[in-house]
Amino acid sequence: RSTVIAAMTDTQNLEVRASLPIRYLPRVETGDAAFIRMSEIRFETLIRKIVPAADPMSQTFEVRIELPQSAHSFVAAGQLVSIRVPLSSKNSLTVPRDSIVLKEEGSFVIRIKSDSTAEQVAVEVADANGDRVSVRGNLRAGDRVAVRGAEGLADGELVAVLQES
Repeated sequence: RSTVIAAMTDTQNLEVRASLPIRYLPRVETGDAAFIRMSEIRFETLIRKIVPAADPMSQTFEVRIELPQSAHSFVAAGQLVSIRVPLSSKNSLTVPRDSIVLKEEGSFVIRIKSDSTAEQVAVEVADANGDRVSVRGNLRAGDRVAVRGAEGLADGELVAVLQES
């Protein structure tokens, strides 16, 4: 009585179960991308399910991540994997991490105006995701910002664009 005598695993339909800090629950949705790494194998997949029940001790919640149908040929049930789940706000503006200029007065980016002059724009840095940083400020999607050498530019200074990305 109350003793487990057998356990069954469906090796043809494997999934990754991961625990994320509860503070990220509002920023993760079913269908969001997830990046899996197992030794030298890396691939992108999707979050299949979010279990919105927090573990009171660890303050985490569980996400279940799809694995491809062929996963049973290279993944064993119970195997440890590394995951990366982008957590940036869905409708946030991002800039390259290297475009952020830190000064005593705060954080800035240098916007390149249509007349090729520099304009310092104050921003509030929110979340980072790899080489991109989410920012809030007087910027719009499509604005050009200086990435290299921005810290040496002053308002109104003429800028020569060497490369656009």
